[in-house]
Amino acid sequence: MKRTLSAIGAFGLAACAVLAQSNQPPAAETKFYNLEFQVKEVEGGKVVNSRAYDMMVSNGNGQYSTRTGGRISYANPGNTGFNFMEVGVNIDCRNVKERNGQLNLGVSADVSSMMPPAEGVASPPSTRQNRWSSEVIVPLRKATIIFSSDDSQGKRKMQLELTATPIG
Repeated sequence: MKRTLSAIGAFGLAACAVLAQSNQPPAAETKFYNLEFQVKEVEGGKVVNSRAYDMMVSNGNGQYSTRTGGRISYANPGNTGFNFMEVGVNIDCRNVKERNGQLNLGVSADVSSMMPPAEGVASPPSTRQNRWSSEVIVPLRKATIIFSSDDSQGKRKMQLELTATPIG
């Protein structure tokens, strides 16, 4: 009798486990995308400088980064020493999801550069820095400006454009 009850109990537990698994949504298929970022400097409606940064990402809650840059030295005014300044481009992406032919993801970008001092002026160089962070949605295979800001020291505008292309 005990064996029969144990067998019935084990069968019941197995049936519950199968039912519980069938109520789970199917695991999402992993998809990969090439993200092409274009950092553009625009003046008077024309692109005067452009740089491209690509990364491969997959859908899901992953985090992805691109880092490029360097250290620039400059003379310390009134001193014989040098200072260094970090400049470059940092782009971070997270939480990539495709919905209805569009890609939704979180993007943070930091673009910094050094501007030399005016000719004949003995002062340290100034820096230009643009930082953006937001959840964005872009159509697949179409270049889309996701961030844009005016240069505080001139008539230029800095833009970040994203083209998301499915792979495979």
